[in-house]
Amino acid sequence: MKAATVFKLLGLIAGLLAFGALVVAGQYAGATLFAQIEQLPESVVSVWTLLDYWQAYGHVFKVRLALIAGTTVSVILPAVPLFVVVLALLVNRPKRELHGSARFARVHEIRKYGLLDEAEGRVKPGRRRYPSIIVGKYLGKYLTFAGQQFVMLAAPTRSKKGVAVVIPNLLTYPDSVVELDIKGEGFDITSKYRQQCGQQVFRWAPFDEGGYTHCWNPLEKIAKLAPHIRIGRLQMIAARLYHTPDARNKFFYDSAADLFLGVALYLMETTGNCTFGQVLREAVPVRPDVKLRDHLADMMNREVNGEPLSGDCLGALGRLMASPDETMLNITKTFTSGLMLFANPIVDAATSRCDFQVDQVRRQPMSIYLVLPAAKMAIAGLLANLFFTQWIEENLEVLPEADASLRYQCLGILDEATSVGKIEVLDKANAFIAGYNIRLLTILQSKSQGEDAYGKLGMRTLVTNHALKIIYPPRDTEDAKEVSETLGYFTEKSKSSSRQRGRNTSVGESTSDQRRALMMAQELEQADQDEEFILGMGLPIRCEKATYYEDPQFIDRLKSVCPMLAALGDRMPTEEEMKAAQMSGQMRAEGIEILDIAKIHAERSAKVAAAVRASRQAGAAPLTAKALRALNDEQPASPIVAKVFEAALADLFDLGETVTDELREMFAPLTSATNPSDWPVGRPAPTPTNPPAPSAANNSTHMTTEALYHHG
Repeated sequence: MKAATVFKLLGLIAGLLAFGALVVAGQYAGATLFAQIEQLPESVVSVWTLLDYWQAYGHVFKVRLALIAGTTVSVILPAVPLFVVVLALLVNRPKRELHGSARFARVHEIRKYGLLDEAEGRVKPGRRRYPSIIVGKYLGKYLTFAGQQFVMLAAPTRSKKGVAVVIPNLLTYPDSVVELDIKGEGFDITSKYRQQCGQQVFRWAPFDEGGYTHCWNPLEKIAKLAPHIRIGRLQMIAARLYHTPDARNKFFYDSAADLFLGVALYLMETTGNCTFGQVLREAVPVRPDVKLRDHLADMMNREVNGEPLSGDCLGALGRLMASPDETMLNITKTFTSGLMLFANPIVDAATSRCDFQVDQVRRQPMSIYLVLPAAKMAIAGLLANLFFTQWIEENLEVLPEADASLRYQCLGILDEATSVGKIEVLDKANAFIAGYNIRLLTILQSKSQGEDAYGKLGMRTLVTNHALKIIYPPRDTEDAKEVSETLGYFTEKSKSSSRQRGRNTSVGESTSDQRRALMMAQELEQADQDEEFILGMGLPIRCEKATYYEDPQFIDRLKSVCPMLAALGDRMPTEEEMKAAQMSGQMRAEGIEILDIAKIHAERSAKVAAAVRASRQAGAAPLTAKALRALNDEQPASPIVAKVFEAALADLFDLGETVTDELREMFAPLTSATNPSDWPVGRPAPTPTNPPAPSAANNSTHMTTEALYHHG
C-alpha cells in the first residue's frame, strides 16, 4: 500500500475518533444541563441519561422541556465543530483560476514523483527491479528516473548534454548500454570504468582509419540460421538498403533487393559465410570480358557437394535473369548504389566478422559504443540506422517474462538521434519496445529537428511515448515560444489606478485577472545555462544539470582507472587536466584488436588485379560457335601469325625447352620475319619486347600484342 493511501486512511480514522469524542462530550453536556434543571444528583449524569429519561418521562410536559434543552446542547456541541470543518473545506477548496495556475513543483511534490528516492535512501536494497537514469539535480541531490519508460532530452548544440546526461549515466547505469557516440567521448571517458565493473566493452568504429575497432556483421548470424529463416531476415535488411518513396523507381529498388537476397544466399550456401563487401564484389563480375548475364548464369550453375543451389537462391537470381539487358543494367546500378559504402576498405574490414551479438545485451552486461565521426554522418547514417534497427528488432522476439536468462535491461543512448535518419522500427514499435526491457534515452536538438526525420505525426507519437522530457534553455526564439507554451500559464492579479480631475478629484483603483506565462520566451532564452526543465511527472520541475566533472563522486570513479587523474589525490581536475587525461587514452577499455586495414585492402586488391590480368591474358570474351566458324574461314595476316609463333618460341626458350627440328619445320611455313632454323639451340629466341623488324611491305598491317587483344 502506498504511503499516501496509508496517511489518508489514518486521517479518516482520526477524524472519526474525534467526531465520536465530540458526540460523547455533547451527551455529557446535555445530561448535565438536564440534571441541573431538574435538580437531580450528579450521579445520574452519563452518556445514556438523556435517552433513558426521554423513554421514561418524555410524556411529562415539564420534564420534556428540560429534555429538549439538554438534547439541543448535546447536538450543538459536536455539530458546530463539524460545521466549521466543512465550511473551511468549502471555503479553502482550490479555486479554478481564470487563466490557469501553472507553477513549478516544490520539493515535497518532487519527492512524491519518486525522483528523490535514491538520493534520500528511500529505496530498500533489492526492492527496485529496474535501473535508474540520472535526469538532473535538485538542491544538490540527484534526480533519478527508474523503470522501463523512455527519456527524451531536447538540447541545443554545445549545451553540456554530453557532460550532464550522457557521461553521468555511462558512469552509473548498471545494466547494458548501447550508445551512438558521435564524438567518441563516451568511449574515451567511460569505457574502462565500465570494463572494470565487469562489463564486456565493444567499440565499433567502422570509419576509424587506424583500425581501432571491433567488427560487426549482421549477416554472419543469419548465415548460421536454418535456410527457411534466412529468407525473412535477409529481406528485412534488403528493405532497409533499398527503399524509395518514389513509386516510379520502386521496381528497380525491389529488384535490387531481390538481387541482394540471391547473392547473399549464394554466398551463404557456397562459403558458409557472407559480408556486405562480399555481396557487392560477388554480384558484379570483375573481369571485363565477362558479361553480367553470363556471370549470374555461372553462379546459378554452381553446385555444393554435388547438389544445386537452393530454390530460393535460384529463384531470386532467375528473376533478375528474366529481365532485358538494359533493365538488368539499371537494376544492377541500383543494387551497387545501395552497397557502395562497403567498397570503402575500412568499412569492409569493420563488417568482415562479428565480435559481438546485439541480441545478447539482455543476457549479459555489455557496453557497445558505436563511434561515428560527425564529418562522415552523411554516409555513415546508413550503418548506424542498420545497427540500431538490428538491435531493436533482435530484442523484440522474446519477452523477459518468457525467458529467465533475459536478466538485464539495455539502455540505448541515441545522441543526435536524427543524424542516422528515420529508424523505421522505432517509428512503428516505440509504444511496446519498453515491455521487452529495451529503454531509450533519445537526445536531439529540438522537436522540429525530429519532425524532419519522422514527420509531424510520427514525431508527436515518439515524444508522447517518452514519459519524461528534459529541456535545456533554448536558443532559438521559435523553440523558446514552444517551451513557454508547454510550461503553461498562471493567473496574475493586476492593479490599475485612475484619477478623475474636476470640481471633486477622485482616485479609483481596480484589480483584474491577467494571464502570465510561467516563463516567457525571452526569459527562457536568458535562463542560466546550468538550469534545465523536466516535464512529464505532473508539475514541471526547474532544476540543475548534473555535470559530471563538478562532482567528486564521478571523478573518483575515473580516478580509479586513470593514473593521471589518480595522481591529483583529493584535488578536482581542471578542464585542461581532464582533457589531457582523455587524450592519454588511459580511460579507454583494454584488449581491443587493431585491424591491419592496409594489409586486408592489399590482399583484396591483389585478388582483383589478378583476375583482371587473367582476363587480359585470356583475351576476348568466349566466342560463340558461329563466330568460331567465321574465324576459321578467314585468312589471318601473316605478320600477325608470325609474331604469335615467335612469342611462343620465345616462351619455350625462357622455360629452358629445346626447340627440335620438328618444331622448326612446323613453324617454318608460318613465319616470315625470322627463320627458326637460324636459331641455334640454347640461344634465346627474339622476345615480344624486342622483335625482329618486319619487312617494309608489311608495315601497314603490324599490330602490337595489346592491339591484338583489343582487336579480338
